[in-house]
Amino acid sequence: MPNPNLGLGAAMAAITNLENGEECLNSMQCKSRFCALDENLGKSVCMHKHSLPLNAACKTNDYCATGFCYNNVCVPMARAGEICGSDDHCETGKCASNSILGGQRCQPGTCSGCTSGAWTSASNGRQTQNYAICKYDNTCTRKTRYRCGAGYYGAEPINNITNAAYISCTACPANATCAVGDNFTFKCNSGYYRSDTACAACPSNGTSNINSGAITDCYISPSQTLSDNTGQYKYDVKCPYEL
Repeated sequence: MPNPNLGLGAAMAAITNLENGEECLNSMQCKSRFCALDENLGKSVCMHKHSLPLNAACKTNDYCATGFCYNNVCVPMARAGEICGSDDHCETGKCASNSILGGQRCQPGTCSGCTSGAWTSASNGRQTQNYAICKYDNTCTRKTRYRCGAGYYGAEPINNITNAAYISCTACPANATCAVGDNFTFKCNSGYYRSDTACAACPSNGTSNINSGAITDCYISPSQTLSDNTGQYKYDVKCPYEL
């Protein structure tokens, strides 16, 4: 409880147990020990370090679940051989000119037995992996990383999320596909379209392509035979659904 004899600013500064999402003045006020500007709210709030998703606005690397903030946007860390802009952009810790591949590339190290483990099932639809990185200084570092497993969606399609608290996986809805490595969101199956967080069937006689996002993506195929009280017929071209 802040001292009532303190001024408002001093009283607020004395707070040290703010929850994530609450407004803060400095990191020591937060239980998470990280106070940062939320661009959407227009004010500084408590949050976990490395909690913002891919493509979120950021100020420093500490903001991003990917571990790297470039031009004020959270972007993935680069692996050995991939294009980079700075040393902290690279998992290996070194970005330098590469005469073979061209341009600035993350430089590999030389390590023995530095291999990642298999992905294994964890709680709440998540999977975990013991992920190994051979650093440029020839040391092997390991971390546990997380992703959503098959039949779930929600995690960013990146390789650098290393805290389970940042991974929220939702069960794939009926008539949808959520494949590992391509399950940032779900994809409605053919004959269905996305309706909020579910997949709805196209109107009678209609179909759709996989991952259709609206009822207007439904159509009747010209190869489909239809019938009414006058007999059978086909459309000459694909007939899209109209609202």
